[in-house]
Amino acid sequence: MSIWGKNPAGSAALELGAITTVLVAGAQEAHIRGLEAIQAEENARAWDGLECALGRSRASAADALALARSAVTRAQAAEADVAALRKAVASRDALIRRLSA
Repeated sequence: MSIWGKNPAGSAALELGAITTVLVAGAQEAHIRGLEAIQAEENARAWDGLECALGRSRASAADALALARSAVTRAQAAEADVAALRKAVASRDALIRRLSA
């Protein structure tokens, strides 16, 4: 005899309903955990992508800094060359004026 009453068909239906409810609850819980695992994996992949992008940005920034430093060094050398050329031109100009006078 079932705990649900004297009607065997009704008892079987109620027992089947109870079993189904337990199985659906378990399946729902498993589905929720699966979705959470998928979300966690997507977040991890997104984070890895951001870390890679950050690494590339840092490398690019370091390259840009090295290029800027090189440009500053070349500009300083060019300024020194221009100063030397101006001095030489002034010296030759003075020599030409003395010889012309």
